[in-house]
Amino acid sequence: MECCGKTSATSSTWAGSPLRVRCSGALTPLPGPSRVAQLPSLRPWWAQKVGWCKGTMQEIRRVGSTQHPSESLGRIARAGAALLGRRRCWASRHACAALSGRTTALSLDALVAAKNSREEKMLTSLWASISLLVDLLRKRPIYESVALGSLVAWSRLRMAHFQAYLDLQQSLPQALAPEDKVRLCGLLYALPYAKAIYGEPMHRGHMDSVTTVTTGLLQRLRTPSYDPFLSPDARTNVSAMLALSGRSEADLLHVHFNTSALRPAHAVLLDHEVGAIVLAIRGTLSPHDALRDAMATEAMDEGVGHEDGGFHEGMLQAAKWVADVVLPVLDRANQEYPTYRLVITGHSLGAGVAAILTLLLDAQSRQVAAASSGAGDGIGSVTQGVARLSVPRIDCYAFACPGVVSAAVSSSPHALRCVTSVACRMDIIPRLCCRSIDELMTELSGKTAASSIAEAFGSVASSVKASFSSQAQALLRPAIVAQRGLAPGLAADGAAARESPWARHRTVGHCFWIPDPDQGVILRAEPKHFDRIMVNESMMADHLLSRYEIGLRLATVGLTAGLPALPS
Repeated sequence: MECCGKTSATSSTWAGSPLRVRCSGALTPLPGPSRVAQLPSLRPWWAQKVGWCKGTMQEIRRVGSTQHPSESLGRIARAGAALLGRRRCWASRHACAALSGRTTALSLDALVAAKNSREEKMLTSLWASISLLVDLLRKRPIYESVALGSLVAWSRLRMAHFQAYLDLQQSLPQALAPEDKVRLCGLLYALPYAKAIYGEPMHRGHMDSVTTVTTGLLQRLRTPSYDPFLSPDARTNVSAMLALSGRSEADLLHVHFNTSALRPAHAVLLDHEVGAIVLAIRGTLSPHDALRDAMATEAMDEGVGHEDGGFHEGMLQAAKWVADVVLPVLDRANQEYPTYRLVITGHSLGAGVAAILTLLLDAQSRQVAAASSGAGDGIGSVTQGVARLSVPRIDCYAFACPGVVSAAVSSSPHALRCVTSVACRMDIIPRLCCRSIDELMTELSGKTAASSIAEAFGSVASSVKASFSSQAQALLRPAIVAQRGLAPGLAADGAAARESPWARHRTVGHCFWIPDPDQGVILRAEPKHFDRIMVNESMMADHLLSRYEIGLRLATVGLTAGLPALPS
């Protein structure tokens, strides 16, 4: 809560407990809810919420008369963000104003600037997400958009994708090569850190299964004052993180749990037993993380070492911000422990940011090495930090890494050397990008009942007179061909052969695939094997990190968690 240029944090509980307001580390009791009616400066939470809703609706109605649509959308978004961003509490601003003398001294200009910066980033992310969704639907024919509601189409598509899943499982070799075993040991080593960065929700078991996740979401709806995923404070999350990773507080060099737009939660820890500096980046857990995921437009960036490569815009910006924040920390740790390697890991969103950050640091390190030998000069603000960072090795272990880079970058020599990715069964996230969604909608439109009838009539016509099969198909399916923009040839499963207008983004590096977590088998794959979204009832459950842990543990029996040997 902000008042008179000061800042105070409030916390409240329900019936019977007094209110406590935290000011400069001291806890001051205030009257409980039973005495709220006696104090004119305090109001119950429902009265405040009603007032906020009324104010927001008045703002939206006032905006509706604005002549400029872009300005209207921006003001509506700001009003909605203001409504969602408020937290209910028993103390009003007038009550907190009396405590301003004991609050932490912050200038009003600094508070206003920080708030405006957060709102600007949120609006930018929201506008990019809305624009992407509108473009994705606007470029689709109406026929394909209607197919989204066809249960017959979804059922047929599921059967076709399950057969494709079986074919892929039979075509890929098992990961039995020595290099594969070394990378699998690295995945086992990084797994506890990828789990630990989720903090208290992971420690409490809220993310172990679909049931626990659903229970946590329902608890959020029943008691909005407590969110099992977002309510734990930083100290609670840090304690849970240290417990899950097996580290002590002395090993913690840096931590950031106060997430906002394009600023993911992350932590830097030391592992003296192995000799590593570990940077763990958290996956999607808050609405800010979801907006970052939705900023899936392609961005070009020469600073990553691939001038012709494309990157996921939201995760590229998040990776650059993480680099700017952690480079001073990594620099101090590198000076104190020059023989320690750098390990970067994450799950889901954290895996995508970790993969791009690894490519960024690797590219900048190579540029710095070239500059020190007189071949060139470093570029960018990030390079100045990397110039002091000379770790002997950088490794990234990405769990369920989404499609964040173009095809040329995903299998480049630098990505194959530094990044190890793993996907589980039909997990949708490693297969997710704008192009794969576009192709899924096109494929779905080919599974509707109307398309099936057209296919049947086309088959009958071709069997009656094969020489006129192409003319018969053109007469029987003109609407479908014209609206979908298909090429003359159509795949047997109904997939369109036309080129999608969206860029292809893939997962990164040396890839493994767990076809079934309960089988104890892990296969060697490539990024191109995850270009197609596979529709299945387990496509979301397979994304849980617990599923990855079960599959890795069973598939690596006899292997010990560890990191590859350093070059001599």
